[in-house]
Amino acid sequence: MQTRPFASALMLTAAGLLSACGNAAGTSGGSTGSSTGAAPATTTVTVTATAIPAPTLPGLTDPVPPDPALLTTASPSSAAMVPADPQGYGQAFVTAWVDRDRARAAVLGSPAAVSTAFGSTAPTPTTAPVFKDCGGAAGSTYCTWHGTTYTMVVQVGNERVTEHQDQAVVGVRFTH
Repeated sequence: MQTRPFASALMLTAAGLLSACGNAAGTSGGSTGSSTGAAPATTTVTVTATAIPAPTLPGLTDPVPPDPALLTTASPSSAAMVPADPQGYGQAFVTAWVDRDRARAAVLGSPAAVSTAFGSTAPTPTTAPVFKDCGGAAGSTYCTWHGTTYTMVVQVGNERVTEHQDQAVVGVRFTH
């Protein structure tokens, strides 16, 4: 059995107090008086640790349990949600822009690209712009679409596409 310092000190203090009190006849532990022949009384002191309850504050209630959907550590998108090639990535981004689906565009494009696309002066198309072509340069692919009164160029980061990451569309440019 392991003795805790606090419990040992408490037992020693209790034993000292009991011996200082003397016997029932009022003597202080010496043998100056007569004895009745009875054995001295034995006292056992037991120390028990009890848990202290957590403090409560009046008026507070139990917290609302968290939404399990917010506790996931998975990425908001998966490899299945992002296209496998730069042209497909650009097409998905332009489609999200045409559909005014900012949430989908945010998965596909950087905040700056989404801001540029959705804040453009190009009229909201009633039909999707027509794809022209894609060409690569310096780690990016630039894909071009023609609308009725504008041209939209989408810059796609090749490394992010290769790694199936979100936000591979890193730039958008409009000309009128």
